[in-house]
Amino acid sequence: AALALADLEASAHVERLRLCFEDADAFEAQLESSVHGAALVMDALLGTGLKAEVRGPISAVIDLLNQAECPLVAVDIPSGVHADSGAMLGNAVVADATVTFAFAKRGHHQYPGAGCTGQLEVVDIGIPLELARDFNVTCEVLDCADGPALIPARARDSHKGTYGHLGVWAGSPSMPGAAVLCLQGALKGGAGLVSWIGEEATFRCAPRRPLEAILRSPAEGVEGLNALVVGPGWGLGDARRTQLEELLGEASLPLCLDASALTLLADLPKALEHTAAEVILTP
Repeated sequence: AALALADLEASAHVERLRLCFEDADAFEAQLESSVHGAALVMDALLGTGLKAEVRGPISAVIDLLNQAECPLVAVDIPSGVHADSGAMLGNAVVADATVTFAFAKRGHHQYPGAGCTGQLEVVDIGIPLELARDFNVTCEVLDCADGPALIPARARDSHKGTYGHLGVWAGSPSMPGAAVLCLQGALKGGAGLVSWIGEEATFRCAPRRPLEAILRSPAEGVEGLNALVVGPGWGLGDARRTQLEELLGEASLPLCLDASALTLLADLPKALEHTAAEVILTP
């Protein structure tokens, strides 16, 4: 009985909307007046089940809502945002805040939808959190509180050599700062030893590097390293492309390719097929 009543109410709502849109000019004028005179606007037009592009009268309504001078709050997800991808399906509400139920959705955190979400609040409406396991949820949002749990505790009798030796092949005379940022990130992330691989000209014009970073020339190779980052501020050109191709052909240690290395890799479509290295790509 409750479901039947809900169906009747939904049908009546659709019929009211249809009548409003038949006199579109009057409806738009009434809505515009309401929006501009409101202290708060709630967007509950479309939900997480949206799959098709928004167009026509609903798109026009979204345009009016986005003109509101008062706070605009979306219910569950801003209308027009695809809940699973964050794509904007034609047109979307740009909310100041979104109140969603039980779980955040990918569309709240992936752009461009994330730019429509505003401040996100997840509220409990009685949906058991255990249900997520039945739907094979394969992602989660990391925040600052998760950081300490990701870094294993260190033994009190350990030393820097206990925690790996990372090579950072990065920087160029015109972009040495990218390498220094990478060195700082490596040390902050917990690498025990960090070696900066680069040319002397890059070292000479670089800003102050972390004191712990060891300097190494490309001629010394990757001997003794446990992993290698390649590409930040590296620059482009034939020489760099050759270096990357040779590295992928010879190295067996884990590689993280970033920045310039990704651009160069686009010209080496077969290189990843023939490398023995485990490779992470970081756009």
